[in-house]
Amino acid sequence: MTQLSVHRTLAVSAAKRSLVRLVRRRLDAKGKHLIGVPLQVGAAWVVIATMDDRISIDGFDALRLSDVDQVERQFVRRAFYVRGLSAKRARVPELPHLQLGSIRGLLRSAQEWFPLLVIDREEVNPGAAEIGRIVRVADSSYTMKEIDPSGDWRRSNARYHQGDVTRVGFGNEYEETLASAAGVPDPKWR
Repeated sequence: MTQLSVHRTLAVSAAKRSLVRLVRRRLDAKGKHLIGVPLQVGAAWVVIATMDDRISIDGFDALRLSDVDQVERQFVRRAFYVRGLSAKRARVPELPHLQLGSIRGLLRSAQEWFPLLVIDREEVNPGAAEIGRIVRVADSSYTMKEIDPSGDWRRSNARYHQGDVTRVGFGNEYEETLASAAGVPDPKWR
């Protein structure tokens, strides 16, 4: 698929609130693709309501469009997933408008609405992610106050290169529980 085809397919799927599978060949393990409902498509990023292994919608993932190789509207087990979501009466949550033209805009706008962000830099740090709050966004970097899995804030802030970010997660049950345990105010988006 060309990038134009990817963008068009995502836009159509977002308008229809249709479940899709996103293929990112360079970043995802073979057979491990993201499944969700596209909600917003920008010039550089797409945000999906992500389906988890329990066949539930659990939060959102923003993905760098240039990493998406293919958007599949029909895929193995899709009909089962749709029936499962329907049987559970799963609903796709509304998402506040986010700035999806750049990583800078995405980080700022997502942090405005969500208590914690999960930032993946899959090319430079595969299998790991940083969780925390954005403290500052500069021209080519961002500074983050990180939180550990026990809900304790790290003493010092960490600075990262914006160009390394491949995925930003927010609004899922784990991060919201972690935020609550750490005393971070409830998210504005609900």
